[in-house]
Amino acid sequence: MESWKRDLHKGIEQLSRHDPVRALKFFKTALEGCPALKGRELARLLFYLGITLIRLGMADSALKSWLTARKIYKNSYSAKMVKRFTNQYGMAKQNSDEMDDWKAFYAIQLKKYIRNKKSGRMSTFAERDMVHDLIYEYWKRLKDSGVLNEKTCYEKIRIFRKMKIIFPSMLVPDTTEEKLVPVSFYKKRRLVGNDRCYCGSGLSFGVCCGRTPGEREILNGLF
Repeated sequence: MESWKRDLHKGIEQLSRHDPVRALKFFKTALEGCPALKGRELARLLFYLGITLIRLGMADSALKSWLTARKIYKNSYSAKMVKRFTNQYGMAKQNSDEMDDWKAFYAIQLKKYIRNKKSGRMSTFAERDMVHDLIYEYWKRLKDSGVLNEKTCYEKIRIFRKMKIIFPSMLVPDTTEEKLVPVSFYKKRRLVGNDRCYCGSGLSFGVCCGRTPGEREILNGLF
């Protein structure tokens, strides 16, 4: 048996023993060794990796893992997990709609902040706390204004993206919109959340390539 397959089976065994920390080590090693052409096996590996990440409290990374699995192999179980654990923003589902809105607002503003820093990252925990608190102050004002009442998810996203927050010690760009605009040449219009994603995953654009990345993804990448 190939070494990556042994690691996969060991990871599944550790997962069944409720030890996601050890399981994660085996799955990551298996992922490094699994040939890219082994689509079905790779999707299976990413499926179990996602379950492990969920149990470790890393929901955003788990969703990313399942989405990747779905793109590699359409018939994987990962699509069911994506639908189960994602909210209307394509992010990890929270305990309430209001928390879903806050997480999306925070992620969008955080991404703007990181994108406009030369280093592309947070320098200190103090900076991270400052940015979080400032974004939250703007969020409270927006929520209390009633502007979001009766708005759809996609209308809220447009409002979130248009809001300009003045962060200390940084230049704010003239535009806060994304430079790349996803479009459907077949439908001759911009893609919206309910449209089928262009990547071929079979999922909607809003929970696939058009999803709002979570805080962990923005700050640290996948893992």
